Order: sequence, then C-alpha cells, then structure tokens
Amino acid sequence: MREEGIDAKAFPEAEAAVREADIVTCLTASHDPVLRGQWLRPGAHVDLVGGFTPEIREGDDDVARRSRLFADTLRFTLTVCGDYAAPIAEGVIAKEAVEAICSISAPAGFLAGALPTKSPCSRMGAEAIST
Repeated sequence: MREEGIDAKAFPEAEAAVREADIVTCLTASHDPVLRGQWLRPGAHVDLVGGFTPEIREGDDDVARRSRLFADTLRFTLTVCGDYAAPIAEGVIAKEAVEAICSISAPAGFLAGALPTKSPCSRMGAEAIST
C-alpha cells in the first residue's frame, strides 16, 4: 500500500490497530464478535458489513451501546443483521436508537451488499460513530 502512496501500518493484533484507528471496517462471517467497544476511540467511525444474518456478530454489545447507530435500511437491519438484531432482542439498545440514512427495497434475488452500484444505497452495511 505504501507503494501506492497510502500510509499503511500493520498490527499483529486487532486491538492495537483499533485503538489507533479513526475508521474501523469489519467484513467477516464471525459468529463471535471480533470488535470490542472498549477498544474504540471517541469519534471513531465503525463500518460493520459482514453481519448479514442474525447469527453473525462483528461488534460486541459495547460497540452498539457506545455508538450513534446508522443503517441503510431499517427493515433489514433491525430484524436480520446480527450486530443490531441481537442487541435489540437482548435489550442492550432500543430499535429507535438506529437511524436510517436511506430506505429502499432491494429487488428480488439481491443479497446484502449486492445492490446496483448506481443505487444511492449500494452498501447494505451498518455504521456507527463511537461516542
């Protein structure tokens, strides 16, 4: 990445990287959270895009609890995305805490993250800003 002019730095563990990061992106299929809210710096932007089923969790409850929460589609996010559906079901956060930034209906057959790139909501991700 440095060859392309990007000031990149490798970390041996996720915690060290997250503690220094202003932007944290996760794209996993983990059933156990890989991101801990206690690692986040105030004001960090978190983009959780892998949790497209209720069983998948990228961020722990502290990520949801400490953050201002956004979603591309509330209907999908509140009921299907594990990073929001689980904390809502467990009473960690209220569904009203999740703010929509774009509401659309995906065409039949489309999977999360597979909307046409011309769509204003081409990413079906969940985003948070740590407080």
